[in-house]
Amino acid sequence: MRLRDAGREHNPIHTDPAVAKREGLKAPIAGGSHVLSFVQALLMAQWGPECLLYGTSFDVRWVGQTYAGTRIVPSVRVCETSANEVHCEVEVTSEDRPLLRGTLRLPLVDPRPA
Repeated sequence: MRLRDAGREHNPIHTDPAVAKREGLKAPIAGGSHVLSFVQALLMAQWGPECLLYGTSFDVRWVGQTYAGTRIVPSVRVCETSANEVHCEVEVTSEDRPLLRGTLRLPLVDPRPA
C-alpha cells in the first residue's frame, strides 16, 4: 500500500502503522479505491477492458477494513440483463468476513451520441 499511495500520504491510516493504531485500527488499511480496483480488474479480465468505458456505475459500501497482507476475493454476480445493460452484485471478502458490497450497472451500448 505504501508503494501504491507513495506521494499521496494525505490520509496516513493507509500507510503509517502508528497513525492507524492511534485511530483504532490494528494496522494500515487499503483505501476504498484500492479495494474496488480488484472488482474492476475481475470485470475487465472476464469482459474485456472496454467494459468500463461507457457509463458503468457502481454503488458500493465498504463494510470492513482491508488490512495490509489480507487475502481478498472479489466476486461479481449477474442479477439482471436487458438489451441495453447488465446489473450485477459485487462483493469483496476476506477469508472470514465481507469487506465491500454493492451493485453495478454496465451499459452494453455506448450511450454517447453517434
